[in-house]
Amino acid sequence: MLEEKNTSYMEKSVEWEEESKKTSALKSQVEVYKRQVSCHTFSYLVKHTTVDWTKANSVCVDIPQVQELQTRVTNETKRADKSDYEIKRSQDKVVSLQKEKERLAVDLQALRESNEELQYSKLADAASEASGGKRRQPLCYPMAHLFQ
Repeated sequence: MLEEKNTSYMEKSVEWEEESKKTSALKSQVEVYKRQVSCHTFSYLVKHTTVDWTKANSVCVDIPQVQELQTRVTNETKRADKSDYEIKRSQDKVVSLQKEKERLAVDLQALRESNEELQYSKLADAASEASGGKRRQPLCYPMAHLFQ
């Protein structure tokens, strides 16, 4: 179950990294569009130096298009920031899950060793009883440290 969670977090992390790359590409493309719009607007204004700046509405600038591009840039930036945050959060979760997995593996190994020691002790006791000897006490209780 832990491995499945770890795998799903890794998959999500990869997906978010890909999404972040796509967002970065779109962000740079929008920046290019913004520069192009600015250049076209500026070149238009330079060509028409007789423009009365008090009547800026009469200048043929596609303001809705510029606003749309700015909105798209803002949305893509927010999306990229959110993706970056999610990637960082997922990576933190993966690290904590890997630590938990390592801790559980150590505990499992300790339990296996304890079980093996108990089985040997039980076999030795059974052999001792079968030979008529007195029953011996276990030397240690290896699982006691796990329940503290």
